[in-house]
Amino acid sequence: MKKIILVFSVLLNLTLGFSQDTIFVSDVNTTYLIFPKTVDLLDVGNPTEYYGKIEDKAVLLKAVKTNTNKSTLLVRSGEAYFHYLVMYHQEPKKYYYDYSKTKDKTTETIEEVKADETGGTAPSVKNLKNMQGKVDSIVNIKGENKTLGVLSDFLQAAVTVIRNDKENTYLKVVIKNLSSIPYKFDFIGFQYFQVMKKGFMNKTKNAPLDVFPIIYPKSGEISANSTAVVGYAIPQFGLANNGYLVVSFREKTGDRVLKIRIDSGLIQSAKYFNY
Repeated sequence: MKKIILVFSVLLNLTLGFSQDTIFVSDVNTTYLIFPKTVDLLDVGNPTEYYGKIEDKAVLLKAVKTNTNKSTLLVRSGEAYFHYLVMYHQEPKKYYYDYSKTKDKTTETIEEVKADETGGTAPSVKNLKNMQGKVDSIVNIKGENKTLGVLSDFLQAAVTVIRNDKENTYLKVVIKNLSSIPYKFDFIGFQYFQVMKKGFMNKTKNAPLDVFPIIYPKSGEISANSTAVVGYAIPQFGLANNGYLVVSFREKTGDRVLKIRIDSGLIQSAKYFNY
């Protein structure tokens, strides 16, 4: 029974896209996060609200000002990714978070999730395999969208196929490296934006929501003068008609950044997986 509960917990974390942990940070004292291996990636979803700094295996966080808005936080320690929600607190009860012996649940593979004692396959394992199968299928579909792309001097990226099921959105991404230098992307980020009216004269404000992929490719490098075709499954979010999704490609050893905007209407009208 305990193993069944664990499996559902793993799926819950994957579906939400971030760990259950919330990090409370003030603008007076620094909050410290300790990880098992050297941290080589730190991404604060709302960088105007929180400062973040890497010190070997530690991450240092501090709020920019009082009563800041919440933010997502992505940390890569070795091969493991850790996802958190960061919130402001004037006097946090805790300033030190030790994750040095913690394994990030989102790095577990399908094979690592165990079945229950009866020998049956747990529902979450089936669900993950089903999602992987859908990602594999869209990678093999001929490109349908011709306008969702961006171009730099030596790099092209495009979202060519979109599919939905009742919980997730699936994307086929084609990346062309036109240079003689390998393209090593730090990560591909996904942000939903809601356009909200706010304040005097109904001025609009774009409110971003970071989401983390459930299914994603393991390789993070595209060889020189070559093309990579990859698939992603990300949690759905109910966007209004003027909302949109931004897919960002950030390079690990350079400053090349590409962004693709996908309007909500295109996502909502995409074909549906009925299995």
